[in-house]
Amino acid sequence: MKALYHYVLPYKVIDMKEIATAFGVGLDLVEEELAELIASGKIKAKIDSHKKLMYARKENTQLQSY
Repeated sequence: MKALYHYVLPYKVIDMKEIATAFGVGLDLVEEELAELIASGKIKAKIDSHKKLMYARKENTQLQSY
């Protein structure tokens, strides 16, 4: 799960099929693991289960400084 966290961190949008291929695991497992990371608050993202995409919610640090 830690490797998955580091893998998806730089992306705004990533295809979960690509993650499954990169890790050599099933798509269902990737979606399940990502859901756990989101639920635990480790990453801020949404999962589109139909398109099999993960959309990260990046915070704008410039807006927070004002």
